[in-house]
Amino acid sequence: MKMKVQKRRPFRTALKILLAVVLILCALLLLWRPAGKMIYRDFYRIAEEGVRIPGLDEGLVPQGVWLEGDRMLVSGHTGDELAYVYTVEKDGQSRRCSLTKGQAPIKGHICGIAAAEDIVIVTAEDTVYAFSLQDVLAGPFAEALRAVSLDQHASFVTVDGDIYIGEFHYSPRYVCDHAYTDADGNESHAVLCRYDREAFLAAMADPEAPVPSPAAMYTLPDKVQGCALSGNTLVTVSSWGLSSSVYRVYTLPEVPEAEMNGVPLYVLDRNALVKTLEGPLMAEEMALADGSLTVMHESAASKYMIGRLLGYTRVFRLDWNALITH
Repeated sequence: MKMKVQKRRPFRTALKILLAVVLILCALLLLWRPAGKMIYRDFYRIAEEGVRIPGLDEGLVPQGVWLEGDRMLVSGHTGDELAYVYTVEKDGQSRRCSLTKGQAPIKGHICGIAAAEDIVIVTAEDTVYAFSLQDVLAGPFAEALRAVSLDQHASFVTVDGDIYIGEFHYSPRYVCDHAYTDADGNESHAVLCRYDREAFLAAMADPEAPVPSPAAMYTLPDKVQGCALSGNTLVTVSSWGLSSSVYRVYTLPEVPEAEMNGVPLYVLDRNALVKTLEGPLMAEEMALADGSLTVMHESAASKYMIGRLLGYTRVFRLDWNALITH
C-alpha cells in the first residue's frame, strides 16, 4: 500500500501570508482614522479640514504654505526636484507656477514660502529666492529677482511685521551651526532669525543692495519645520518620519540671554514654553491669518503615500486662540 505524500507548495503558502498581511494593513488603515482622532483628540478639538493640498496628483512634495488674501500659496518640489508654487483660490481651484533662475528651472529642496508687499520669499536650505508676487500669481513661470545665501540655513519663513527665517536641525543629516546651552544644560543647534522688514525686502528687490544681518536670533529645538507669530507669541511645529508632530507655544522673552555672532540671542527655554500639543505625522510649514493657523502635511505626497491613506490630503486650520491658551 502506497502512502500519499503531501506536496509542498511554497508559492501558495507565501501568497496566503501576503494576503493576510494586506488584510491586516487594510484593517489598520480603516481603524486609524477614528483611532487617530482619539490619539490626537486635543489637536482635532481645535482643527478643521480646509482645501485639498494642490499638486499631489502631479508628484508635488508640499513644503511651504502662505495665505495671501483669499488665496493660498503652496511651495514644493517634485521627484525630479523641480520647484513650483501653486496658487489655490478660495473655491479650491489651483494653478501651477514653475520657478526659474534666469532661463533655467530651479531645482533642489524648496522649503518655505511667505509674501510681504509685492515680494514672494522662497527658502531652499542654503538659498533664499525672491519673486514678484504678480509673476507667481499669473504664472506659468516666475523668474527669481534675486537669490542670496545667508549666514544660516533657510528652512522656513514667516512674516509678522519683520521677516523671520528659521533653521531645521536633525543630526547627522541636517546640521546647523548655532549651538547654545541654556541655564538648565539643554543644548540647541538651530535659530530663528528676525530681519528688518524694510532692509530685507530692499535687498530682495535690488541685486545691488546689501543683504542685512539679523536684528535678533531665537534658539530653536530640533526638527522644527515651521513657525507662526502674533505679537509676543510664537508657535513652532517639529516633525520627522513617522513620529507625531509636536506643536510648541512660546511667549517670546523680552530680554536677550546672550549674543551670537554679534546679534542679540533670545532663549526659548522652559521658562518661555507655554504648552505643547501633538498632532498627525509630518507637519510642515504654517501660516497664520484671520485667527486661524493653516498647516499641511508632507506625508500626503505620493513619495510617501501614508498621508493619503491616513486622510491628510487637506490642509488643517487650527483655532489660534484655542491653540495658544494654556
